[in-house]
Amino acid sequence: MTSYRKILILLLALFFAAMSCKKDDTKPNNNEPIEEEEEKYETVPFSIIIGITPMKGSVDGVDLKQAFDDGDEIEISNSQVLYEPLILSAKGCAGKTSAQFSGEMKVNKGAELVSGSTKFTAALKNGTKYNNGKPFVDVKKVSSFAEGLEKYSYWACEDFTYNADATSVSLVQSTIFLNVNLLGTKLTMKYGQGFYNEVVSGNFFYAIPFGTTLESEMLNLKHSFDVKDKSFYRLGCPVPEECIRGLFSVGDNKYVLFSSGNLQYRPMDGSWRLAPQQYHRCFTARMDVGEDYANWKGEDKWADLFKCGTLDESIKAYGSEWSTLSIDEWEYLITLRPDALQKSGGAIVDNVYGWILLPDDWVAPDGVPPFDGLYSAKYYKDVPNQYTKEEWSIMESAGAVFLPETGELIGTTFYNSVGAYQSLSLDATNNERYVFSFLLIDNVSYFDESYSTSVGLPIRLVQPLNPTVKVE
Repeated sequence: MTSYRKILILLLALFFAAMSCKKDDTKPNNNEPIEEEEEKYETVPFSIIIGITPMKGSVDGVDLKQAFDDGDEIEISNSQVLYEPLILSAKGCAGKTSAQFSGEMKVNKGAELVSGSTKFTAALKNGTKYNNGKPFVDVKKVSSFAEGLEKYSYWACEDFTYNADATSVSLVQSTIFLNVNLLGTKLTMKYGQGFYNEVVSGNFFYAIPFGTTLESEMLNLKHSFDVKDKSFYRLGCPVPEECIRGLFSVGDNKYVLFSSGNLQYRPMDGSWRLAPQQYHRCFTARMDVGEDYANWKGEDKWADLFKCGTLDESIKAYGSEWSTLSIDEWEYLITLRPDALQKSGGAIVDNVYGWILLPDDWVAPDGVPPFDGLYSAKYYKDVPNQYTKEEWSIMESAGAVFLPETGELIGTTFYNSVGAYQSLSLDATNNERYVFSFLLIDNVSYFDESYSTSVGLPIRLVQPLNPTVKVE
């Protein structure tokens, strides 16, 4: 029994020893470190000398960036290499044009950081000056150069190549400032993958990214803003005196501006002028002309109906810069230019019947009834395009042209309600002149009509536009 008892005790001891060892296997070894989650990046010491290539002078009283300012920071970025952008403080560098900055880059695990090869972007960052450490990559319309400079002249940046031994970069102004003074012209600005399209009518200012390309088919213009030492440009095509603001195509790459009113003449002293308003007419009834029309020299009266055979002489008397349209140009304007049928049609302005022409790049202004070039009406009251003086003033400011019905003169007899305007084109015998004519009620126009050269009709002058405009 004694031997059995000893054996049993030994087996129990071995059993408890085994159980004790099993429990110990489940306990952590406090003497060994716990394995941490693998880091997503590694830190690399980095030092760089940053300089600023300053813009010089001032515009509209706004001083241009000359050096580092209080609150400036430098942001180093490359989303493919860096775990997060490196922000370097410019504290204590105010007033300096260059300074050395040091810090640690957080480089993505597995990313290659190759001296002499890896590319980064360094950008000035100053939240109080609207920028955020990124290159300027947009087009912004501003109210003045002063506003543009204040908001966008701090966008200085530059790409550079990493160098493990010594890295330096000079930040260059990345914003261009453009003053545009045009008349109803479509501009397209391309910057990287972005586009900016606008019909410009008036005097405006833009802040645009360096490298932007400006295009205008109407002005035969293509210009790239890629000169680093120039930040200010002007593009001007002001409206000539006595012209309506609005460009009209009358052929392939052929544009004109219309005069601000019909041509008028005063026999009393041989004076010439343009009508004071587009809808102004000298004659509205036969009594306005009278039998003594040819002997008006003693009266202060103006006439706006001229014999078709004297067109050239009338035009030369008013000015060599003026002309009028040929019948082919009238037809192109009314029927062949892009969206032609939607840009002309019958209308009533201040109770005067006539025909409206809208410029090629028409932008409907606020505060006026919409224009309908495709209407059909049997009565004047049904014509949709009706404008008051005040509404027409808005339309005219946007570039719209109005040709009033002025009538015709045969001898000394005046006939009203005639919508016909002279063209440069004569028939083969030179005895008749082709005209552009219109009917308000039916909203139709004609180009195959011709009038005897002895018949008096109105003249609307135009000036040709040189389509080549330079950016300066």
